[in-house]
Amino acid sequence: MTESANDIIFTMSATGKFFYVSSSVKNITGFTPEEILENCLKELVTEESFNYITGVIGTFFSKLQKGTPVKAPVFEIEILCKNVSTLWVELNVNPVFDEEKNFRYFTGTMRDINDRKQAEERFRIAAECTNDLIYEWDMKNNHLKWFGNIDEALGYDQGEISETLNAWSERVHPDDLQAVMKKIENYRNTGDIFQAEYRMITKSGQIRHWKEHGTPIFDDVTKEISRTIGVCSDVTDKKESEKALKESEEMFRLIAENANDVIWILDASGNTLYVSPSVENLRGFTPEELKSLSIEERFTPQSFQDLMELWNAFFSTFKKGFIPDVPRTIELEQPCKDGSTVWVEMHINPVIDNEGKFKFFLGISRNIDKRKINVTIQPTTISLLILI
Repeated sequence: MTESANDIIFTMSATGKFFYVSSSVKNITGFTPEEILENCLKELVTEESFNYITGVIGTFFSKLQKGTPVKAPVFEIEILCKNVSTLWVELNVNPVFDEEKNFRYFTGTMRDINDRKQAEERFRIAAECTNDLIYEWDMKNNHLKWFGNIDEALGYDQGEISETLNAWSERVHPDDLQAVMKKIENYRNTGDIFQAEYRMITKSGQIRHWKEHGTPIFDDVTKEISRTIGVCSDVTDKKESEKALKESEEMFRLIAENANDVIWILDASGNTLYVSPSVENLRGFTPEELKSLSIEERFTPQSFQDLMELWNAFFSTFKKGFIPDVPRTIELEQPCKDGSTVWVEMHINPVIDNEGKFKFFLGISRNIDKRKINVTIQPTTISLLILI
């Protein structure tokens, strides 16, 4: 069985001397078992990986001597191949003890994870090119590997946030944690795409809004979710903009609904997008009734003609990002629901978007009937005084 395994199976002393290596080592590294047995672990791994292994095994024996329960170490190292290339493997070691509970040697396996490490490197590069955080969650041991600087994103020093699910959950806002964990539990059971929005708390106590999207990776044998590849996006700025817009719209609504003047919005086709409730006091029409009228029906014939001249002058000279210098105030006569008419002074403001394109006209209509009557009466009064 060990001779046909794809993984490298071995036994090794505490000093890194191999006692046994399976024949699969040749397919993976190019070395024969005999060549491996002639060397120690130090000669078969990169210097950086050897230093890492030494530290892990040192900690292992330190805990062992103190009688502390020890979990078998699992770590990723880079080994040397016969063709001078290197290969990433997952090293899983288990200590073997004699009857008196004295350590004797390690048994273990090495599994080729080179493709996964290359994928992780692509994730890391992708994460550096975006503000999003990419992660890989090993759901068997709750190891959460981040491709992107999560420490910096949450205001911590490099390495302060450990790569575990608990380290992440400890920084989720308490009011959101229960709902998010419930979604995770449902995700484990169903295997559906994971999506969630929640708040994260930075080291300084600030609130950041995160949006997460995760895709399950299933185990070929068990068909259960073994890993998740996901993305966390900081959407705080978007949330704050939406909140500010909502507050602005609410303020506009309060002003519009309590103003004596009529506030309205027209699109480029003359359709009414909004008209304040005060239009009913001015002309007798409800906002819904006024929206059903064509733009021509909203004015007397002469006033409609005057408005169209101004309208056409605006659009004939409008250019992207440039607002034409045409009159913004005009006096027009509008029909009322009871058949009478009312004179209004319209203040018209064109609104453009961030790209300089026309969005709509925002306007205010004010009743000037009394002013118009005074203008008509004044010449008549002067003529009478002259006759007297």
